[in-house]
Amino acid sequence: MTDPSVPVPALVRIRDTFITPRRLAGHLAGANPWMGMLLLSTAIAAFAVFGTPDDVFLEPMRDAVTRRGAPVEITSSPEVIVRWGRGMAMLGTIATHPVIAFVLAGLLTAVFSVFGRGRGSFMEYLSLTSHALLIPALGTLLMLAVTLLLRATGSGDPFTWFQPEAGSGGKALSFLFSIDPFVVWMLVVMGIGVSGFDGQRRAGTAVGVLMGGYLLFLLVAGIFLLG
Repeated sequence: MTDPSVPVPALVRIRDTFITPRRLAGHLAGANPWMGMLLLSTAIAAFAVFGTPDDVFLEPMRDAVTRRGAPVEITSSPEVIVRWGRGMAMLGTIATHPVIAFVLAGLLTAVFSVFGRGRGSFMEYLSLTSHALLIPALGTLLMLAVTLLLRATGSGDPFTWFQPEAGSGGKALSFLFSIDPFVVWMLVVMGIGVSGFDGQRRAGTAVGVLMGGYLLFLLVAGIFLLG
């Protein structure tokens, strides 16, 4: 375990987040360097919104209808709609990203420390989630870059490659394709980090608990949103 009195450089912690998360837990134990990494992941997520193609914000306005099914008359220009949609999305990202880190840290503390009688503290878990959120943030940026490159070369949009047909089989595939691989990677890193702080359970058990919670969340969300 790293001596908490000797700060570990941010670049080393970022590297270990992606490559050796068990070593990351040693860096974070008792040190709690969370704020800078949370600001960085929030900035990356906001930058991804800034680079999102315009049609993402225009698509919901096409063939829009009210709750009663009546057509909606759009009076704003496409430029105004894009500007407004991008601004609101960036504000939403900046506002919710830190909340996600705190909520995840609270859940880890409740599940593994309070109910599981582990040794991890809330601040250690906040440091862990702040670092782990770099993975989906950079993943979103990577997918955006791939999308822009494919569109520029006329190869299509990767987000439309997997669109299952309606029906029970289609719903099952929709559930599978709703699983974000970068979130899965983040949960694996968090599970390994939990085992480093917790002292009560192995990494595989912690990862299994987190993955089970994630899949349950997707299943419940799919039931409520898709019916």
